[in-house]
Amino acid sequence: MCKRYFFIIWVLVILYFLIGCQGNEIQENSYNDQLISNLEEVEAVYKVHPVSETVFGAGQIELFEDCQNMIVFDSFSKELLLTNRTGEILDTAGGEGRGPGELNQPVHFRMLGDSLYVLDPTTYQLSKFQMDNEEIKFHTSYSYKDPAEHFMATYYHTETGADFGVYQVSQGYLTPENEHRLYRYRLDHSFNPIDELLVMPGEERLMLENSDFTIYIPHQYLHRTHWYVDGDWFYYAKSDDSTIFRYHLETGESEEITFLNMEKHLNSKAYSDLVIQTYSENVDDAEYWEALFEIEDLPLFTSLIVKDHFIYLTLLPTPGSEGITLLLDMDKQETRYFRTPQEFIPRAVCGNWVYGIDFRIGDTQQVGKVQLLK
Repeated sequence: MCKRYFFIIWVLVILYFLIGCQGNEIQENSYNDQLISNLEEVEAVYKVHPVSETVFGAGQIELFEDCQNMIVFDSFSKELLLTNRTGEILDTAGGEGRGPGELNQPVHFRMLGDSLYVLDPTTYQLSKFQMDNEEIKFHTSYSYKDPAEHFMATYYHTETGADFGVYQVSQGYLTPENEHRLYRYRLDHSFNPIDELLVMPGEERLMLENSDFTIYIPHQYLHRTHWYVDGDWFYYAKSDDSTIFRYHLETGESEEITFLNMEKHLNSKAYSDLVIQTYSENVDDAEYWEALFEIEDLPLFTSLIVKDHFIYLTLLPTPGSEGITLLLDMDKQETRYFRTPQEFIPRAVCGNWVYGIDFRIGDTQQVGKVQLLK
């Protein structure tokens, strides 16, 4: 029974990103339609980035500052692929394993200059890879230990040489919710946190119980906190609230970005029925889907990334509809939007190109890109 629940958890991580193309519109005037009805649309052209067909599980991408090359992580082979703008694979590193330079279940990637930092919490390793011309080479690994009831989810190394990490704080899957804490680190062989900077909301969880035990698992339609770092600014927002917070990693200055002002996304039986009709074959578990009817308000968005003075918020989609990403201009305090395939999740931005992972191209995960025509 325990194996069954952990299999469900694994599938839900994938389901969180798999937004199906099936189903009919719930109604002509859905929440997303109403939201964008008074916003300017940015014309966008979607293309599949021509990465080699041997890559079946593109799970993360990191762009170089000049946008000429990128790193693609293949979640199937556990390899880091150095590719150019044409999709040609120039070099590889990593590969599945638990030794130096190998990767098991990495959760976060951070590009800084010509260095790539990869966080792998299953091996308690932070690995650094170095780019040299058209090669990617393993440089070094730092071992660390999580404090009690802490799980490192994200690591950042800034241009000034400071180190920061985000921890999930909970008792594993034994509590109905958790929280996130941002720490400043001293990057040495002990890799110890030295300052707690922020405490953020965590994620709500679904309770599953039987006669032997009770566990709490993530649910795609419960609320969670998203975060992103751009330069020295750390951005975070809870998925049921359109207020976006940002914290300067060096100065400690904090700001609230409030001009979006979205209303609650109320759930309905029609929406829940359509979601179950579309996705239930991916997770065959009655308890998981029955919980959807108990959720009063849905997440507003499923992805948050930031580049320069723009915030990109990908809205929770209606099954069968196009994907919608809001484009927030922090300088002008105005919001526009652009359309994408529903299964496209933005990951990085360079100029007027938005790169991301397309989760349903021939049953593989591939790299896609959207050109914004301004």
